[in-house]
Amino acid sequence: MRRTTLFLIPLLLLAAGCGKDSTASPATTSKAAATTVTPSGNAAVKVARTPLGTIVVDTTGRTLYAFTPDNATTSTCTAGCASAWPPAAVTGAPTAAGIAPTLVTVIRRTDGTSQIVVAGHPVYTYAGDSAPGDTTGEGSGGKWFVLAADGSLIRSATTTTAGSGSAGGY
Repeated sequence: MRRTTLFLIPLLLLAAGCGKDSTASPATTSKAAATTVTPSGNAAVKVARTPLGTIVVDTTGRTLYAFTPDNATTSTCTAGCASAWPPAAVTGAPTAAGIAPTLVTVIRRTDGTSQIVVAGHPVYTYAGDSAPGDTTGEGSGGKWFVLAADGSLIRSATTTTAGSGSAGGY
């Protein structure tokens, strides 16, 4: 069963991302993105120890990633991209544990949801991670990186282009 699941995840991610440009204008992506983001309430960000070091995770222990085309006020991962890389959406202000609370803010996405920002990076989980602490999206497409506890991007020496297809790399 696990082999089948591992085989199907990349195929589903590829299908979700085909034909969608993550940098399309908000007018063309906001409706599609609205169906992919589910706010998780007053979510917290915290830190966890992994082989990459101490990283930022969500309340369930899922690794949080930054997308380098984003900036502190704008999330550019929408539509198919947001299916493969779900934004860390919240209602209200998120809490922080093990990370300076001043590093954690929120932005409003084009679909009207609020997304957690850590040290100026809107953050996302990765659909390809199957368990808390997984970091399989690290370095994907040269644009997706795990965040260290200080909010800096981790660019591991062993980073591969995991998921660098159209759905994973965006």
